[in-house]
Amino acid sequence: EYWKAGKDRVRRSFNPDFFIRIVISDYLMHLNSNGHSKAVDQLRYMQDQLIEDLMLAVEIKSDDDDSESTRAKGQYGEDHFKALNHRLKETNPIDLPESFRDSINQQYLFYVLRPQDYPGWFSRLRNGLIAMDY
Repeated sequence: EYWKAGKDRVRRSFNPDFFIRIVISDYLMHLNSNGHSKAVDQLRYMQDQLIEDLMLAVEIKSDDDDSESTRAKGQYGEDHFKALNHRLKETNPIDLPESFRDSINQQYLFYVLRPQDYPGWFSRLRNGLIAMDY
């Protein structure tokens, strides 16, 4: 939801373009030799907090897309996943049906990516620095 030109309220549905699931234990095995030490420490800290999966929600936009709608999606995405992460941390697995309990130990990061961001973002993903966004 956003105010178009500051006058008209607009509501749109929002679905990120894709999700990347990072199983932290597997990710750490791949990072051991070439991962950034602060990122490895951050991932281990996440494991200590019982977080097993890091879910990256990604919205793709063009380099020149700076529309009100895109800015609203970016803000809504950040707010939504921050609230979801908080709720996941606060939920006791025993309060959920057994089939959902495996999904509670995950946290989400949201990104609006443009082609100009790809090289840096994928580099951060390769060397583990993406964990520093948590």
